[in-house]
Amino acid sequence: MSRDEKRPSTSRSWLTLLDDSVVDTLRPIQNKTGGFGGGHGQYSHLATTYASILSLVMVGGEEALDLVDRKAMLVSVRV
Repeated sequence: MSRDEKRPSTSRSWLTLLDDSVVDTLRPIQNKTGGFGGGHGQYSHLATTYASILSLVMVGGEEALDLVDRKAMLVSVRV
């Protein structure tokens, strides 16, 4: 079986598209508290924040991880 040299670049292209999609989807649902709501304008919730951060970590990349506002989340969790 021969190796298809096009597969890695195709996979990389899909991952890049996924990265952009996840970040673009989550950016507008992040609140000033640092948490994530279930949709635009909704309050942050622990479950949606957890799922959002998990998605960003799985996607990885600097832009995805920079979206997580750690300082704001720490303040809101302590309240």
